[in-house]
Amino acid sequence: MAKWGDGVQLADTPLGAVLAAAGELAVRIHEEQRRLEVARAWGVLQSRPMTLVDHAEQDAQGLHTSTADCACLVCRCDLFISAVVSPAAPGLCACPEHAAALGASPKDCVLLIR
Repeated sequence: MAKWGDGVQLADTPLGAVLAAAGELAVRIHEEQRRLEVARAWGVLQSRPMTLVDHAEQDAQGLHTSTADCACLVCRCDLFISAVVSPAAPGLCACPEHAAALGASPKDCVLLIR
């Protein structure tokens, strides 16, 4: 099967596949917006961009700076687009919906957004 990197063109892709992908993307965007609202309603006020790498990365204190390849400690959803981390819980990360599971105060949590 050819991949985008192999020179596959959008024009060569069946319309049904393109429409399905667009629909999935729309659902994912809506779900991410809802999760961000849950974290903010809980009290997570700090946010910053994730580092732009395609793998999980932590700083010297064990705080994630990128959560690519990570999963929420509660629901196991992927955290490629957004995650909540806290210096009070080094090495752990949760989806915005489950930020409280980090066991840290909301004021100590940081919302990472790609």
